[in-house]
Amino acid sequence: MVNALYDFSLAEDAMVVPYIGAGVGLASVEFDRISSGFLNFTGDDDVLAYQGTVGLAFPVTDSLDLSLDARYLRTDKVEFDIGPGALLQDEEPIKGLSVMAGLRWNF
Repeated sequence: MVNALYDFSLAEDAMVVPYIGAGVGLASVEFDRISSGFLNFTGDDDVLAYQGTVGLAFPVTDSLDLSLDARYLRTDKVEFDIGPGALLQDEEPIKGLSVMAGLRWNF
């Protein structure tokens, strides 16, 4: 996934810098042994994924920040080829919300 972030510079020596971002990429989705009666399905699919980000950065140096953000991820609908001419399609896209802490290198 490729992400772009935009920092809101509130003051030059701010202790906290809010930011937003967006990303797009490829999600590899796998499932193993979905059972339906006597049938067992396994499969995988690569689908388009995109996300939105909001967060706070805490500058440590001019180039390094501690960060805390929330990310909402969503994919296109997933289809699995389960046999000759047979597709298993998810009715809803995959969605997720995560909270992350990390380090950001600014250049």
